[in-house]
Amino acid sequence: MSALEALVKKIVKYGDITLIDYQGRETFIQGPEPGHSVVLRMHDHALPGKIAAQPDLAIGEGFVDGQLDFGDGSLWGFLQFYG
Repeated sequence: MSALEALVKKIVKYGDITLIDYQGRETFIQGPEPGHSVVLRMHDHALPGKIAAQPDLAIGEGFVDGQLDFGDGSLWGFLQFYG
């Protein structure tokens, strides 16, 4: 998940995100400012690379295809974090 981790570390400015890969490995990334907490769970081994390459497209497709969900079940929370 290193390419995805590098991308997320660059974009997280507020709050924190926990990335959980298809094997259940967790990576916690915290931004410098307080904000929302988000859990992003990926169910496909190829999804982290797709997200790193084209985040806007891959996150939406992953969610619709069931390859991606949010630990608290909140798409709204993720949108507030990401947007």
